[in-house]
Amino acid sequence: MDKLALNLRKPSSNCYANLTRFALAANKPLGRNAVRLLQIEPHHKVLEVGFGPGHGLGYALNQSLRNGPGQIVGVDFSSFVCDRARKQFAAEISTGKVKIMADNVTSMSLPDSEFDKVFHTNSHLYWPDLPSACKELNRVMKPGAKMVTVMNLVRIEKISRRMGALKYAPNLFPEGYMSSLAASGFENIQTIEIKRRFMPSLHAVICSKT
Repeated sequence: MDKLALNLRKPSSNCYANLTRFALAANKPLGRNAVRLLQIEPHHKVLEVGFGPGHGLGYALNQSLRNGPGQIVGVDFSSFVCDRARKQFAAEISTGKVKIMADNVTSMSLPDSEFDKVFHTNSHLYWPDLPSACKELNRVMKPGAKMVTVMNLVRIEKISRRMGALKYAPNLFPEGYMSSLAASGFENIQTIEIKRRFMPSLHAVICSKT
């Protein structure tokens, strides 16, 4: 369980990689709803932080960006994840539609005021320095840009309580994250409930750069 918990934090190419990939597949609705809430337009430049299996990258690309001049950039600090994404999106990378970067959210090799939209799902649970991460995200966003994260709080609580698979995730609930957003200059910070038939509700935190 300890090795699984470590792999959920930072996937690597070992015997737990397939199990981790299976566990992360349950997060597909998070990425899909984050992309929907962002209202991405074909010309937008979009950033996903901690993209994992790449579901969110695919949703943003296929629903909004593929037929326009926009671009999706994926940042993840797992080189294993980045290598896999480069194979998955090889054709789109060759045309400049997708860019994959092995980088840390607290010190991204990206220009100031670069992105129209930003999203992440569950990656903030693992950020060891929330204030620094939020300041860095604020730096790379354009004025007025929008950021969304979507969480399954019911699942997070269940897994954390019963299995211990989230033992390396210090930010399990949104209050600390929202406080860091406010301290980093974000505004219009709000939470919304996303109701689903026959499934527990999801929750989203939405904010924008001043």
